[in-house]
Amino acid sequence: MHSTPVLKTHPWERITATFFDADTNALLVGLSDGRIVMGRGLTDNAFLTGSRDVSAVATDYFGNPSHRGVEKMVFGLCDAILEVAASKRLLAWKSVSRPFSAERVQDIRATFLTPVLDAGRDFVRWDTVAWRQDVVSGGSVVVSVRCGADSGAVSAAPWVSWTTDDADASFSLDAFNPTGRMIQARVEMLSSSAASTSMGSLSLGYHKLRAAYFFTTKFSLEKGTDARRGLLTCGMTKPQNSEISFGVSKSNSGDWRDYVEVPVGQAFDVPSPGVDSVKVGIRLVPYDAVAVPEVDEFAVMIGGEKDNLLNKT
Repeated sequence: MHSTPVLKTHPWERITATFFDADTNALLVGLSDGRIVMGRGLTDNAFLTGSRDVSAVATDYFGNPSHRGVEKMVFGLCDAILEVAASKRLLAWKSVSRPFSAERVQDIRATFLTPVLDAGRDFVRWDTVAWRQDVVSGGSVVVSVRCGADSGAVSAAPWVSWTTDDADASFSLDAFNPTGRMIQARVEMLSSSAASTSMGSLSLGYHKLRAAYFFTTKFSLEKGTDARRGLLTCGMTKPQNSEISFGVSKSNSGDWRDYVEVPVGQAFDVPSPGVDSVKVGIRLVPYDAVAVPEVDEFAVMIGGEKDNLLNKT
């Protein structure tokens, strides 16, 4: 059993007797110098209050325990500020003039906020918000979202909220009609002090374009020559209801967000000068099952500060 001291005497004092006064619900402690200390509002740690067993040991002049008393009493924090260790052990307290007494808590509230989430370049629209929950009697879960084209717009947008008692909650965002590929969610939970409301998962569904991506191997210039300028040409079939985009990246990435789009048939500056290699990415977006774009072939020319050949790595 773990215990925490509730009374500290002077080094020259010893506890000689302990009594429990039922009229005042206080523990009376007799000390060797004749003092009687009334322990009212005792606490064994800063997180537990209520009915507890309080024990005291009296010692004789030789330091031998001569009496042990155990009483059950009701206690709580009373006009004190506590210093508590990470193990919840009470280190010290300081009496204050204004009350900081513990109060009975009827409910517990908590708010959780997600970071701003980005649905990416192929985002079309937000579709649903869904979550699993276990709501206790008297509790609740409220889920809110807000959207925007960028993080600043998200922060300025108003919250739209939903709540339900169903264990599997799901709501359509059609009526909300959120715009912008970035979204943030907020969860507000209410529990009674006797039981806890819990939430198992939260998902945000959205529609995206049926985009296809292709990435080349990485190309580099001989002898560590810095790539400065480029020119890309291609033979392609691009129906009216479709998109074809080319991009270049200095990294060996397979993520389109790492690529800088470049024009076809026009000279362009290589992003991040000072690198000796580039990788080409192609993005194909059909807007229906019939208008499918195609790239038959392409060629890329990279120029640097020296005359070199372009090699694969």
